[in-house]
Formats: sequence, structure tokens, C-alpha cells
Amino acid sequence: MQEREGAEIRIRGAREHNLKNVDVQIPLGGITVVTGPSGSGKTSLAESLLYMTGALDRMGRTADGNTVCDYDPEETKRQI
Repeated sequence: MQEREGAEIRIRGAREHNLKNVDVQIPLGGITVVTGPSGSGKTSLAESLLYMTGALDRMGRTADGNTVCDYDPEETKRQI
């Protein structure tokens, strides 16, 4: 896929779980890292973004441990 220079994904007013009216700009064509303290909404942001762009066909829930960011069963079993 060809990326346009300066292309980005813009999120305005995100309000999901712990996100409170957050604006985000994510440049395309590179690696983006989302950091923050526990419970700040990192997984909610990533899960919603992947769902809204069509990369996922369902929304996971952090409380249920079924988000795309959660460990797979083998990692959980081995406590990695």
C-alpha cells in the first residue's frame, strides 16, 4: 500500500471507558507507541481504532480479557 506523505489518522473527542474527550493524531507509515499509566485508556484507544478502521471485526472488552492487546492463552499460562 502506498502511503501519502503527511497522511495520518485523526481521532477527535474520543470517549471510551477512561478516555475523556481525547484528540489524537497518528502518522501513517511508521510505528506508533501508545504509553500511559495503567487504566488510562491505552487498550480502549487501540481496540477502538482497529475496529473502526476495519482491522478487527469485533470489539473486545478489557474487563473480559478478550482485546487484541491481551496475551494469548499460552502467554497467560506461562505468565510471560
